[in-house]
Amino acid sequence: MQDYFIDTNIFIRSLVKDEKEMSYVCAHFLKDLDHRRSNFFTSSFVIMEVNFVLTSIYEFSKIEIIPIIKSIVSTQTISIIDRVDLKLAVKLYQTHSAKLTDCLIASIKPIYDKKMAVVSYDKDFDKIGVIRKIPDQIIKIK
Repeated sequence: MQDYFIDTNIFIRSLVKDEKEMSYVCAHFLKDLDHRRSNFFTSSFVIMEVNFVLTSIYEFSKIEIIPIIKSIVSTQTISIIDRVDLKLAVKLYQTHSAKLTDCLIASIKPIYDKKMAVVSYDKDFDKIGVIRKIPDQIIKIK
């Protein structure tokens, strides 16, 4: 059984319909988690980044965002994992051209040890050297 960490862009793409095919795949992926024989995780800083992107780029209001955040944190199939190795994250940030948030995610021990894959369209994870999958590599889209 594979463990997966869900990155910010998966949540954003499922909510914002500016890229129809990607939106469909991400929404289907998140909707289908109950039927997977895998463990799914995200983090509080991913949720913070979802909030930031939705408010600053897509101009969602706080009233629109609160149910989204509640939905993510109350989903029983997604656990929150925040055990980062801050020293490792800073080292990764210093040595790779990736965002600090991506380096924080990469520093989570099972991700860094390649025992957990990051579900993301963000190719910066490839630069860091962790396992990255896109949703349609995990689920079959009909």
